Amino acid sequence: MKTWLLALSAVAVINMIGLSIVLIIKKIRSKKNWLIAAILILPAYSIFLASIRYAGLFSNYSFLIALDYILIYLWPPVILFYVRMMTGRKISFRLKTFLHFLPSFLVLCFMLTLFLKTEWTYLLNHLQTKQGLLFTDFLEIPFVIQALSYLFYCRKKVLNHNQSVKKSTDKIHPVSLRWLQTLIQGLIVIILIVSVAAVFFPLVEYFLFFMSIASIIPYFYLFFKLLSSEHLFSEKDHEFLKSFFVPQKKQLLFSFPEKKIQIKTADTQFFIDIASLLYIRSEEKYTRVYLADRSYLSDYTLIELEKKFPEDLLRIHRNSLVNIHHVKNIEKIPGGKLFLVMADKEKLEVSRRMAEPVKVVFSS
Repeated sequence: MKTWLLALSAVAVINMIGLSIVLIIKKIRSKKNWLIAAILILPAYSIFLASIRYAGLFSNYSFLIALDYILIYLWPPVILFYVRMMTGRKISFRLKTFLHFLPSFLVLCFMLTLFLKTEWTYLLNHLQTKQGLLFTDFLEIPFVIQALSYLFYCRKKVLNHNQSVKKSTDKIHPVSLRWLQTLIQGLIVIILIVSVAAVFFPLVEYFLFFMSIASIIPYFYLFFKLLSSEHLFSEKDHEFLKSFFVPQKKQLLFSFPEKKIQIKTADTQFFIDIASLLYIRSEEKYTRVYLADRSYLSDYTLIELEKKFPEDLLRIHRNSLVNIHHVKNIEKIPGGKLFLVMADKEKLEVSRRMAEPVKVVFSS
């Protein structure tokens, strides 16, 4: 049983650390992704250390256990900061903010006290008391109370955010955080299962701890997939998109006449104004330019047109550009897909990768 426990916890740890590394490498500028990495790494380390402790290995390395307890008390505040950032609130580091880290600091002081008193060092590895079937832990019970209070508070904040999203009447709704709500609720369930097992069912604690680790592996994989579908951008990306598109909108009426695309046919060639263009699609080596009543083939590639008219044309898919001034509406279907409704009533699908920049542009 101990071998399986260690093996499964190792898989969970590798999975969570791997996902956190991918997130950091992918978008290193985003503060949100640094917090996500902490949300993944901290419990990963704690799970592995707890498994070692249950298996009775490295019992003499008390500093590892001390570090485990110090880090798990940091985890709930990190989740709270992440929820605040996702719901649009700024984090200002004032004295009140540092109070969130007070439990972790107190645990650090307690551990240092134990290390300084050598006769207490052995106590560090046996901080539990058993009274019949009742199992309590001197440091884990405060953590469970802290974690559940933070998670229930975070759940309330995310629920309020999602309710405001439902009531929104804007064409571009604020991003729903249903996946984050699911994540928090799952974490609450996992903590409750392990806590109930530790207090009331010490004989089956191995089994339930085993099951909790097993649930974390697909759970965080689902978390990563949902996160990828949201395509969170860094703060710099948002500012770049807003500053790039918004000021240009005010000058478009004056710059239209100078913006033309060359069209070549078998008989002749001519130019069309960018203002009359609705959208563009790639067709093998050519691109097809769509107007209100007809379409033409052009020698320009999508990349060339995107670079030539960046303030007018927006990429929504790897094979599609749209004129942002002819987008009449935006529809979101169940499943999270976005569609742009153009002036000719054509519906163009927005790829998941481009969903976030499209929302930023049209919400400005």
